[in-house]
Amino acid sequence: MRWRVILLGFLLLGASFRVDAAPSGALVAERLSPDDSVVSACSELPVRFQVYFSDSTQKILWIDVPILSTGVYGYSTLKDTLSGRGFSSDYTTVSSDTITDSLCGEYDIIVLGFNLPRDLTAAERTALEGFVSDGGGLFVITEYGTDRTEYNAILSAYGISLIGAIDFAFTLSLSSHPVTAGVSDITGNGVTEISTSSPASCIGDYSYLFTTYCGLAVRNYGSGRVVCYFDELAF
Repeated sequence: MRWRVILLGFLLLGASFRVDAAPSGALVAERLSPDDSVVSACSELPVRFQVYFSDSTQKILWIDVPILSTGVYGYSTLKDTLSGRGFSSDYTTVSSDTITDSLCGEYDIIVLGFNLPRDLTAAERTALEGFVSDGGGLFVITEYGTDRTEYNAILSAYGISLIGAIDFAFTLSLSSHPVTAGVSDITGNGVTEISTSSPASCIGDYSYLFTTYCGLAVRNYGSGRVVCYFDELAF
């Protein structure tokens, strides 16, 4: 779970803060080792914790992401972990809501799920671009079945595109970058092939049949940042 929090925390690195608020927070204890599988196998192992004070007042808008679901495809654990670090979360769907400048302006991070139920309009894509340029973080989740045409219309402004998909499991080879700081490995199963053009860059790639593909792409855009990720099951 620690690397999952880092992947969202990256969105504020180097970006301007969009919310002015009095400092508030909580003392957080996070288990670093051993992981759950080892604990269940050997319950008497020593446990190592990291304790820190979280004073984040950042707001996340999850768009068509199952943050309340506790199932295999659910994101409730990630949402709760981020909540413990001071992040607040709201949910909406483009089936019933429209992405506007006003809506985006209420948040610091926007997360797009891997299966939006409709194409975003040109005005909605422009609102997202303005949000990022003004200092927001946009995190785009994709997977094997993601509609590439629909998502490329969103990502093209940032020099990122989806070019294919592979229904196998892969572990990313990570580059040194603020987004991947503290992350040891990331594995996906049923993934997209991502392509980047400068100034966007690939910071996590994988190989299949002697070809290397991108699985984690990043672009600093104005005062904000965009990341595209290759699989939804990692969360």
